[in-house]
Amino acid sequence: MKKIIISIIASILPIIAIADVDVINAEDIVKFKPDSFACDTEDNFNAFLKHIVAHEKTKAYAMFNDSTCIMIPTDEKYRILSTDYHFLSGNYVEFAGVKSDSSNGFWTISDFIKEVVK
Repeated sequence: MKKIIISIIASILPIIAIADVDVINAEDIVKFKPDSFACDTEDNFNAFLKHIVAHEKTKAYAMFNDSTCIMIPTDEKYRILSTDYHFLSGNYVEFAGVKSDSSNGFWTISDFIKEVVK
């Protein structure tokens, strides 16, 4: 788990520094890159990023231990439910499994999207 968190830290800091805004729209079907993660609410995703930037590893680990945040399986397809632009960190996306009929999903950043599936 520590190796995954260290990988996340290494991958997220450049994203926060230089946001690359891709055009991702609601209802797009996507697949995620390896080592991508998400949190159950947009506020919890922001809290996780703040813990990482502040080097609060124990607090960041705890968010995975209680399933507030999860690693995103890369072999699945997901439907984008909504998007929200953040000036410093780029596009946030809310997603759910492609077969899910839920209107609430997990939140992550669009930079973790590997591809839009047609």
